[in-house]
Amino acid sequence: MLHEILLALSGHSSPLFDQEEGSSSKDGVPFLSPAEHALLQPIAELCRLHTLLRKHTLQISSSHPSTICRAVSTNISTDQLGKFQKQILEVETAVLANDARYVGGHGIVPLSTIRSEFLPWVGRLRWLWQIVRFMSPISGEEKGICTGASLIDHLRNESHTGYLDLEGMALQLINAGETAFMRQLSMFVLYGQLPSFGREDFFIQEDPSTVDEKRKGAADFTIRADLMPNFVSSSTANSILFVGKSLNHIRAQGKFSAGDESIASLSKLTLHGNYLDHLSALSSPITPVGLSGAISKIRVCLSQTALSQLLPLPKIVEILSLLHDFLLLGRGEFAMGLVTFADNLSRGRHRRADPLGLGKDSTNLLENLTVKEGEVTAVLSQTWSELYSLQNEEDPVDDELDLAREILHLSIKGKSGTKRAFAKEAA
Repeated sequence: MLHEILLALSGHSSPLFDQEEGSSSKDGVPFLSPAEHALLQPIAELCRLHTLLRKHTLQISSSHPSTICRAVSTNISTDQLGKFQKQILEVETAVLANDARYVGGHGIVPLSTIRSEFLPWVGRLRWLWQIVRFMSPISGEEKGICTGASLIDHLRNESHTGYLDLEGMALQLINAGETAFMRQLSMFVLYGQLPSFGREDFFIQEDPSTVDEKRKGAADFTIRADLMPNFVSSSTANSILFVGKSLNHIRAQGKFSAGDESIASLSKLTLHGNYLDHLSALSSPITPVGLSGAISKIRVCLSQTALSQLLPLPKIVEILSLLHDFLLLGRGEFAMGLVTFADNLSRGRHRRADPLGLGKDSTNLLENLTVKEGEVTAVLSQTWSELYSLQNEEDPVDDELDLAREILHLSIKGKSGTKRAFAKEAA
């Protein structure tokens, strides 16, 4: 009988305990006394829970869409149930060695001793079964698909139940889940790419409106707040999004010549040794302050390495100074020229429209007065010519004016079929 109990505890089927949940083994095994039935009830529950946990964790680890749930499920089946299996082997070894802790006089092993040895595991396996049902509800428990973020948050709440053994198990499961989360995060923060597997469960998602940009090599991303664990704040998520998008655009739009040197240059621009150090320094359970600090350091490193080389500070200052002078009236002659030539164009159009009698038909009048792209370009060209004519031959070359003529353009953007507006663009 002892041999049968140990086999059943290991997950094998047994006529002693092959009962449905909540039923008694009394009817199936009539030769047991009522006292023995009472002693075997916790053992029967352990056998049932062990079998259910093995079955469901195998299913979750192989088919669940969340890599975090898979990692937690694998930890349950290998580490947590592995400890339970190890204790079964230790008890069996001690009994075979006639250890006095288990074997009494005449080689008799009291059933109460075996029961007391495994009794603490009843609450542990119940708790593990509750976690497994949270990840993958059984039939009749429709709770939707469990996400990695909700599982981590649930485990963090469960770690404060007050039971030391359950707290230790919860922390181990949290460590497994957060390790899987950090692997996903590292893929995005270090390479600017979404994880190859389980990306639907990651809180950074591709923006579906940027399909055409993705075909060109670049992609835009958005934040899914419902997939964010509680230890990821909104500001931290925005910083993560900034870092990943920057690296993605550097790789997609950066023009590097072929060869090993260009590959090394690209790697130097995107991957910095300190990035991985900042992430690996985080310990489980991850705190919002710790993650925010690590991401902030990575963002600073990115700005000082990749972005500083792609966007040199002197060039940025030069462009901002140019925009200030020409668009914020630092050089008022530019705005005055635009207004003057645009006004002349408008008056000329009105003079041409009146002799044609278009004023009687408002529809034809609006169509005739619609500003065309060529007219906008002509106004800007006349303005540049006017600014160049104001210069004297003795004056030094106006490099800022040359640069402004190169990058400043006027275009028309219509929000509807009849509404159009002027817009200035820096290219």
